[in-house]
Amino acid sequence: MEGYNSVEKIFSKNAIKALKDSLNKSNENEIFWGCNLDESKQLIDSVETIFFGSNHSVLFDKKNAIKYDLVLHNHPNNIIEPSEEDQIIAHSCINMAVGFAIIDNELINCYVIVPPKSIVKRKKVKDLEVEKILKNPSQSLLDILPNYKIRESQIELSKLIQNIINDDKVGFIEAPTGIGKSLAYLIPSFLYIKKNNVKIIVSTYTKNLQNQLIKKDIPSVIKILNQNISVEVAYGRQNYLCLLSYSNFKENFNFLFYESIESEVMQQLEHWVKKTNNGLLLELNGNYEKRVIDEIRSNSNLCLSTKCKYFNECFYYNARRRLNNADIIVANHHLLLSYELNEDFSDFFPIYNTIIFDEGHNLPDVIESISTYTFSTFEIQKKLYKLVQISNKKKGLLQLLDDNLSKSNLQNSTAGKKILRLSEDIQKQIVELQQLVSNIQNLTTYEIMNIINSYKSENSKLKVLVNLTDLTKKNPEILKKIFDSLVETFDNIKLFTDSVSLLLGILEILLDKGEDSELELSFLQYLYGNIKSIVRFFLNINDFYHEFQKLLENSQKVEKYLKVLWFEINNNIIDFYFYNEEKGLTFNDIIQTKAKSSIFISATLATENSFNYIKEQLTLKEDIKKNSIDRIFPSIFPYEKNSSFFIIKGINPLDRSSYKNNISDIILQVLSYTKAKTMILTTAYSDINDISEAVKKNNKEIKLLVQNTNSINNSLLDEFKKDSKSVLLVNMGFWEGIDLIGKNLEILIISKLPFKVPDTPILKARTERMDNLGQNSFFKLSLPYAIIKLKQGFGRLIRSEDETGICILLDDRVISKNYGYLILDSLPKAKIEIIEKEQFLNKFIERCKELEI
Repeated sequence: MEGYNSVEKIFSKNAIKALKDSLNKSNENEIFWGCNLDESKQLIDSVETIFFGSNHSVLFDKKNAIKYDLVLHNHPNNIIEPSEEDQIIAHSCINMAVGFAIIDNELINCYVIVPPKSIVKRKKVKDLEVEKILKNPSQSLLDILPNYKIRESQIELSKLIQNIINDDKVGFIEAPTGIGKSLAYLIPSFLYIKKNNVKIIVSTYTKNLQNQLIKKDIPSVIKILNQNISVEVAYGRQNYLCLLSYSNFKENFNFLFYESIESEVMQQLEHWVKKTNNGLLLELNGNYEKRVIDEIRSNSNLCLSTKCKYFNECFYYNARRRLNNADIIVANHHLLLSYELNEDFSDFFPIYNTIIFDEGHNLPDVIESISTYTFSTFEIQKKLYKLVQISNKKKGLLQLLDDNLSKSNLQNSTAGKKILRLSEDIQKQIVELQQLVSNIQNLTTYEIMNIINSYKSENSKLKVLVNLTDLTKKNPEILKKIFDSLVETFDNIKLFTDSVSLLLGILEILLDKGEDSELELSFLQYLYGNIKSIVRFFLNINDFYHEFQKLLENSQKVEKYLKVLWFEINNNIIDFYFYNEEKGLTFNDIIQTKAKSSIFISATLATENSFNYIKEQLTLKEDIKKNSIDRIFPSIFPYEKNSSFFIIKGINPLDRSSYKNNISDIILQVLSYTKAKTMILTTAYSDINDISEAVKKNNKEIKLLVQNTNSINNSLLDEFKKDSKSVLLVNMGFWEGIDLIGKNLEILIISKLPFKVPDTPILKARTERMDNLGQNSFFKLSLPYAIIKLKQGFGRLIRSEDETGICILLDDRVISKNYGYLILDSLPKAKIEIIEKEQFLNKFIERCKELEI
């Protein structure tokens, strides 16, 4: 279909009629159509008019285009060779995997620039191909994977994934620990790539799994299949060194920072820049301050692209080229969705056939995070300080801009004079704004806490959360008072942003003219990009302010999509948050149009033998939910034989008066008896503090490794593995993504059921919306989340068929509440022991002996 075609050959009669009808209404102007193919995928059968334009142009809209197999527009002059504008559109269509074509007004010829993705005939992977590899393992497979066992469930899983990819489906799969899910999806993926020369993205949530895929699983499959497969790990732009930024930073670092940077640090940095092959800032291993790294990292605002003198050496663009040439791309959920859900960066990833979301149960939290914008008064001060510095020796970006213009021929140009005048005014605005923000931190925070009756003067570290969205319904008067206390600052931020945007506009014109030396223009571009980046930060603050104003004006109006605003006060610093549900809804476009097939897989994806919860959390469209391939694979571990799940009666976290003592008593009994490696999973730092205090007070011989807000998870985990006498006491970060194999973990204590805190602003808004619709938010929202999280926590205990272990849940709501059976039914089938507190220790000792723990 590519190139020149007869309209009658590639359009159905119905489609041609629709085109004629539109052309008759267009008055010889251009039109933008969306087209879809028929079932044979060889004929354009459906045509919809999207926009009518003028006689020389028509609007092209990515959001509309992505819904179709092909987008089409006409050239009224009947010359259908693509213009420069058409080539730009074609590039966008390639990135969106959408076809693009031009027709004449006579409907005789059609020039297909980008063929529809559905046109390409693809070869399917057959069941026998997968079975041959996994059911009749070759000697090379056994050499590479000496512990490999033939598992029918793994073979069935691999064939299921193969068919989802073959048939362009969406699949939801719960694959239990030990089944070998990585191998099960990599083998059909590699076979499909070899047959069809397409790209597949594997996305993970944790670094542990990503490292396992890159260092172990993928290299093993390449060797097993003896295939020449190209694999790349995707890193975001900000992970790469920008040589232009580094060059400018090196010349000016003495001016940019209040605190000097030692020459030795700069020498070490220079040495690394000269020797690095890929420019990944991860190589620096945290040896440099963030303020330094931020100055030299790649930034879209600073990028000159092909105009940059370093373009051929650019680490970021070289990485993009490698991604374009890769067969398998390994990414993490946050990176993938940060780009794919953002229209401005949605061409970062090349066209792909399939996305495999491993650890797919985490996707809703990732989408929620990406859909939440946050800023703080501390960050505002930092950004302002970066623009203007008071010290005589140090200079901000605006001061450097003044110096650069004053020393060049540009100072006498009209644009140069305007910039210098504007810069002087902006610097005065900044001084005023700095004072306002300082007042917020020192005075307004106290006023706000007094307004909401939450301030206690004796506690200088008081942390307060103010749910602005909730106040619209509960107390609009308080909302108005809070708004009034902040409005002057927000108004000044808006005026400041407008002024700096105007300066940038003039500077952009000056840069486009390029009348000065390459060196001066290069530094001006550096300043321009840095200032633009700061302006973007403040523009987002203006969006928050706009939504805050709307809250006051439309306090009773029900929005179609959730928008939640809140802030937290902590040590006089205010952190502001704005969640916009609409941003996450474009996830449907990824699944429906960008990827031909999508696979969501995890050991903990289902609740109550269903994937309804995860589908609802991803806000998938009804047709995706109804037509997906769903499968839950049973566990392959003998849990009933090899493990026990203790539930102790009478321990309820809701009874705060006795709960603290009860859990401390049980934990002390366990730790005093057994020398087996033990991990205690909690849901809050307050529980960690209570347990730690009780253990240290009553048994000083027990070595506790305690997680705190400054702990590095991997370091804590490594120490736990090395020290046979240590006990790990940790929070939510350890409930998943860690492997403690064999004797590294035999006793798991879970302090309570992992429900989300119910009054967090986003959860509260979702809960209220469900309740208003007559739905039970607890059973549809809170309970499924807790079930998945508990399954993840329990999953840390048994990691292979031969392992044994005991899990102790210090929360009897699983037996005392009417929802308890739903939780127990979702867990692996360990031997359940429901027991009184007084009888626990004897039964625990007995079971330890039986399991040889």
